Amino acid sequence: MLREARDRVVHAASRLLGNQRVFDGVQRAFLKSFDARKALERNVGRILAATNLPSQQEVERLYDHIRTLEREMTDITARVNALAEAMETKRRKRSTIAHT
Repeated sequence: MLREARDRVVHAASRLLGNQRVFDGVQRAFLKSFDARKALERNVGRILAATNLPSQQEVERLYDHIRTLEREMTDITARVNALAEAMETKRRKRSTIAHT
């Protein structure tokens, strides 16, 4: 039953889009909706800039920078810990040698 309904809808849509006038109308509607979306995004960007707020792209770029910094800090912390451990090992060896 659902398959029949789906097939009918697909057939009707194919017939409609097969009509050049309908196809052109649908195409114009999509193009206008894309243009409207671009205009909306541009205007939202202007409003955000005017209110000194970051855009979504700027926030995403900052988030990427923060993730990079977190990775670098993790790496630096690991290196500092390894260096501190090596220094402590050397200190213990010196202390053991000095006491013998």
